[in-house]
Amino acid sequence: MKNWQMPRWLGLTLMLMAAVLSGRARADAVAADPTRAAIDAILAEAASEGCSDRTDSLHRILCDRVIRVGVRNNYPGFGVQEGVLFRGFDIDVATRIAQRLNVRMEPVVVTPANRIASLADDSVDAVIATMGHSMTRDSQINFVRPHYFASSTAVVGLRALSVPKADALAGRTVCVPQGSASNTMLAEQGARLMIFDQPRHLLDALLFNRCSLVAHDDIFFTESMLDSAFAARFEQKLTLAPLPWGIGLSRRSTSRTRRLLSLMITDFHRSGVLIDIAHHNQTADSFLIQQQARWLDPQCILSSGDPAPACMLEPIRDIEEPTEMTPYVVAVETWLHERFDVTVTFPMLKGRDSLALFKQGIVNTLILVAGAICATLLFAHLIQIGLRDPRWWVSFPVRWSTRLLQSSPIVLLFILGYFIVTAVLSYSPVVALCTSIVVIGLPNGAFAGSAMSDAARTFVIETGSTQPPLSAIIRRSATQITSFVVNAARASAGASFIGTPELLNVLTDIASVTTERRTTYGILLVVYVSIVMIVVFVSGIVARRIGAREAIA
Repeated sequence: MKNWQMPRWLGLTLMLMAAVLSGRARADAVAADPTRAAIDAILAEAASEGCSDRTDSLHRILCDRVIRVGVRNNYPGFGVQEGVLFRGFDIDVATRIAQRLNVRMEPVVVTPANRIASLADDSVDAVIATMGHSMTRDSQINFVRPHYFASSTAVVGLRALSVPKADALAGRTVCVPQGSASNTMLAEQGARLMIFDQPRHLLDALLFNRCSLVAHDDIFFTESMLDSAFAARFEQKLTLAPLPWGIGLSRRSTSRTRRLLSLMITDFHRSGVLIDIAHHNQTADSFLIQQQARWLDPQCILSSGDPAPACMLEPIRDIEEPTEMTPYVVAVETWLHERFDVTVTFPMLKGRDSLALFKQGIVNTLILVAGAICATLLFAHLIQIGLRDPRWWVSFPVRWSTRLLQSSPIVLLFILGYFIVTAVLSYSPVVALCTSIVVIGLPNGAFAGSAMSDAARTFVIETGSTQPPLSAIIRRSATQITSFVVNAARASAGASFIGTPELLNVLTDIASVTTERRTTYGILLVVYVSIVMIVVFVSGIVARRIGAREAIA
C-alpha cells in the first residue's frame, strides 16, 4: 500500500493558519492582561502630556529618550564592565526596561557606598545594582516591588575552620563588601568586620590567606565553587536570612513612575523574561521560578493589573532599638542641616547595639594605646640590655633583630604577627588586642632601646663607669623615648588591619551599611587626635622633668 503524503501546498496553508491563530491568541492574551494594559495606559498618558513638566522623572526620561541607570561594574554575573560595554543580569534588566519605555539605557557606574547618594543628587534615574531591600534603606530611597531578584548571605571559609552556626562567628574576623545590608546581621553575631570596596578583592583576600572567612551573596561564590582547586580549599559554612533585591528610586520620584516600574517587573516575572535573563547570564533561577508561579496566580494580581501587596516580600529588618538619646541626636542632626546646610548622622548614638559597640571600641582603644606605650617601654629596656651585653651570642642576635624591626613597615609586622598567632591560637578579640600591643611595641621599643643603648655608651665614655644607672640612661635618651612612645600611640589605629576591636574597627562595623561616613570617621579622627595630643602633652611633661633632674645632676 502506498504511503499517503500531505501535499506541500496544504502543509504551508495549515502552517500559515496556525501562525495567524497563534498571533491572534497572543494578541488577545496581551489585551486581556491587566498588567500590560496598565503599563500601556501610563505610557500613553505620559506621552499625551508633552515635555513641559521637567520635574516629573518619567517625563524627563521619555522626552530625553534616555534612562540613566546606576549599575555595578565589578560584580560577576550581574554587572561587569569590559571597555565601554557592560554585561550582566542587572544590565539586561535595565535594558529591558529601557526597551519597554522605547528609550536608550545609559549605564552609570555606582558603588555600594554611593548608589543611594547617586539617587539623592539626581545623578541617575534608577539604581539596579545588587541592592538589598532593608528597612534602613527604605527610609532613604523608594524601592520598586516586587523585587527583581533575591539572594542569601553565604559565609565561606577554609574547610579546616569550624563554623557550625551563626553564633560561632563571635570574635572572628569576617571580610565583607562595603555597603552590604547583611553586614548588620554579621555584626550582631559579634563578628569583626573587615571592609573591602570591591567584591573581587574578597576572593583575593581569601586565596592569599588575608581572610579566613568572607561573607557575600551566595550567588557571588557560584563561579568560584565550580573551580575544583577553590572547592578543595574552601566551603560554604552557613547562610543567613534571604535578602530581596530591589530597584531603587529617589524619594522625589512620582508615584506614577514607581507604579510603572512595579508593573514592568511584575510583567517580567509573569512572562518569564527574568528567568530568560538569568539563563543568559548563567545565574541562579530558583527565586525567579518561585516568583513566576506567584505572579501567575490570579489572586496576586489586582483588577487594576497591580501586584497584590500581600504577595510581595518584605524588606529585611535591620533597624536597631533606639537609645534614650535618639530624639536629642535627631534634633541635633536636624538643627545642623537647617542652620548650616550640613548633613551629618550619628548612627553610633541612635541604636542600642551600635552604642554598645561604640563604647566597647573606645575602651579597647584606650587599652590598646596604654598597652602599646607600656610594651614600647618594656621592649626598649630589654633591647638596650641585650645590645649592651658583653656576650656576643646575646648582643649579636639582639642587634640584628633590632635592625630588622626598625626597617620593617608596621603593616608587614601586623601581618606577620597575625600569621604567627593564628598558627597556634584561635583568633579572638582578646588575642587580636594582645597581638596588636606586641606588634606596635616591638618596633618602637627597638628604636627607643637603641637610643638608650647609645646613651649608656656615651655615659660610659664620659664617666668611665662600667655600669651606668638606668635613671641616667633614661635622662640622656628621654627625648627619643618620648618620640617613640608618641609614635606607638599614633600606630594604634593600624591595629584594625588585623581585626582588632578598637574604635576604627567598631566604627567600620557601624558604618558598613550606611552611605554617610564623614561624621563617623570625623569622630574617629577627633578621638585619635585627642588621644595622641594627651600622650604628647603628658610625655612632654615627663621629659621636661627628667631633663631638669639631669641638669641638676
